Amino acid sequence: MKNHKTNLELNREKLLKQEILTEENINFYADVFDYQFKSAGKWTANLPAVEIRDEGTEPALDPVSLKAEQFSHELLFSSLAELAEIIHKHNPGMDFTHAVEAIKKDTGTCNTIIEALLTNDMTKIEAL
Repeated sequence: MKNHKTNLELNREKLLKQEILTEENINFYADVFDYQFKSAGKWTANLPAVEIRDEGTEPALDPVSLKAEQFSHELLFSSLAELAEIIHKHNPGMDFTHAVEAIKKDTGTCNTIIEALLTNDMTKIEAL
């Protein structure tokens, strides 16, 4: 997998000069890309078979075929907690501790979040 953080860092000055991103945005994306790059290997080794839609519609992943029960719970929870920490570090007003704890207690909550994210239903996420 390509490390997008490297590309971001190579283009940092250009992005700042053209006012495409702020320094804060670049630092946030750098941390997310670094997390993604470090996590990819662990997830690739543990991914279940998931239906990918090829008819060109979104979402590309079928939310019905992607369920939390298919994943290693340890990997899922540690990954979510790490990502939530990165988001909170860059935006202290966003604290996903409650969501991560809710997912630990009930994988159905995770399934609701997966479906809401894949279908871009922010109302469901805000309700959680």
